[in-house]
Amino acid sequence: MVAILILLDILKKKNNMDGVHTSFHSLIHFYELRELNMNGGMFTWSNNQDAPTLVKLDRILVTKE
Repeated sequence: MVAILILLDILKKKNNMDGVHTSFHSLIHFYELRELNMNGGMFTWSNNQDAPTLVKLDRILVTKE
């Protein structure tokens, strides 16, 4: 996981956001990572307003093993 974060940091410093997205998705595919399903609510963040914005910001990726 550290290698992924280092790669993303290098690409961000080069202002290559398209490369960041492509590399990240390539790593997810290469390692066959899957999103871990959440228990409980569908969202991980709210702006706590009367008409709230609800967003799923946090995701956990795992291998099949």
